[in-house]
Amino acid sequence: MRKLIVSFLVLSIFSSVVFAQTTEAVTRSITTYFDNTTFGNIDNPGGIFGGNEFEVGAAYNQNFATVPWLTMQFRVNAVFDTITVIDSDENYIGNSGFRDLGQTIRGRAALIFGQYGFLSMDTRGLMAIEVYSPRLDFGAAGSLGFNGIVELFAIPLINDPNTAYQAKTVLDVFVLEMAYSVPITENFSYSTKLAARFQQNPVATDAKLLDQFIDDFRIRWENQLNWSVTSELLLWGRVRYEARNLANDADLANIVYLQGGLSYYFDVSKK
Repeated sequence: MRKLIVSFLVLSIFSSVVFAQTTEAVTRSITTYFDNTTFGNIDNPGGIFGGNEFEVGAAYNQNFATVPWLTMQFRVNAVFDTITVIDSDENYIGNSGFRDLGQTIRGRAALIFGQYGFLSMDTRGLMAIEVYSPRLDFGAAGSLGFNGIVELFAIPLINDPNTAYQAKTVLDVFVLEMAYSVPITENFSYSTKLAARFQQNPVATDAKLLDQFIDDFRIRWENQLNWSVTSELLLWGRVRYEARNLANDADLANIVYLQGGLSYYFDVSKK
């Protein structure tokens, strides 16, 4: 069933390609990237360096000359995360090895509708739908936009040993987000995002879906600095703060992530 749905999405994308294709030149590009994220709770042993995730991948994008709002994208990536090691006295020792790599290699097909929307499905059966508002442009003072994001498992995962998600996990996350960005210099820019996130607890429970989402409500705040070294090479760094347990009886959890990465853009359009 999973293969059938993924195949249907890929077929739909190619149908759009055939419909939109013309004899005019199109823009094609390949972007390679490497990202790193530290996972840590400042209240727990190990602090913000209590775990790491590494992601490496490549994405192919193709625009269409007569349909400027449509972009097709295919991406392949690999995700690795380390194990946090704590001794019997709960003292942080460090990070060791990598977790089970059962779902390390992933693929994704997507359609990007200009600056207004995004639709994708990956090989895990995870579908992402994003809708963006027209950005408010303040010139040199930057721009402001609002986003809505829904992620769901089109093929529900039923006690899959290779993932944290259990039975009953279908609608994964719903996000309302405000995003602001501003140029600093010709090569540097700053962006910040403030998001309200409603997430379904991945552990199977008998609670109603709405109750699960309210129970796992969290606020996320991101601050990112981008450096365009050249027109092809981009470096970025980000601090992400997340406040959890805002709507339940558990103690407030303050989660801090340090993130960074680089990407390189190749223009492979026919000249």
